[in-house]
Parts: sequence; structure tokens; C-alpha cells
Amino acid sequence: MTTNFFQKVMALLKRFRLMSSFAFNDSIFPGWLALIAASELMLASGDAAGAIGLLEPALRRMPPDVGLLNSLAVLYVHESRFGEALRLLLTAESVRPHDPVTLLNLGVCREAIGDRQGAIAAYRKSLLGQPDLVRAREFLNRVGATRAAVP
Repeated sequence: MTTNFFQKVMALLKRFRLMSSFAFNDSIFPGWLALIAASELMLASGDAAGAIGLLEPALRRMPPDVGLLNSLAVLYVHESRFGEALRLLLTAESVRPHDPVTLLNLGVCREAIGDRQGAIAAYRKSLLGQPDLVRAREFLNRVGATRAAVP
């Protein structure tokens, strides 16, 4: 039964991929959050390139959205495209400067490119916006930030 459901979802994803050539706007395609969910399913099935191919056209056609920027940045990090991920996350941060998820992802990206201090700053800033963000605390510990300095 699970396999049948998964096959149906994959068929829908193929249809979404075809839809990516159309202009996205909220009056025609309300809430492209479905694209983000579809990309996550594609990534889970091992198709990171397909997931990226689904989100890139949406990003080109839509005004900057923090969720879309974060989702595509995570996919880029997954594919070791750190410069592109960093650019998207900095854009997301400029749109919503105190978004804890953006800041968490920014920390992960900075850590991946070897910017330890930038990662620590991003993790700490994410905790200012959401003090109970467990992953930010875990990642701070991983990069060696002292507990006393964590908000």
C-alpha cells in the first residue's frame, strides 16, 4: 500500500515538473508550498537534481520567499553548491532578518565552507529568535562554542 501511495506522489511530482514552465503567481498557483513539499519528497527518493529543477524556476518567477529560498539552499548544500546556497540564505536573511530557520541554515552553510565564526554568529542569532531551537544549540556545541556564551 505504501508503494502505491509513493507511486501516486511521484506521478504528481512529474506533473508539477511540467507545470514549472508556467508563470507562478498566487492567483494562478496558490501557495507554491506544494512545490517545496514535492522537492522534499524528490530529495527523499534520491532525486536532488530533480528537486532543484523543480524549485529553481519557481524562484526565478516569484518574489523572494524565505521558505523557497531556504528549501533551495538546503538542496544546494546537499549537492555541495555552497556558494549558491550562501547567496540564497543571505537573500532570505535580508527578507526576514530574524528568521530562526534561515539563520540556522546560514550557520550550517557557513560551517560547511569553513567559516566557523560566521557559523557561530548565525547559530547564536537563530537562538535569539527561537531560544528553544535544539538544533542550533547542538550545532553550536559541535563547532565548539562555549555554553556560557549561548543565549
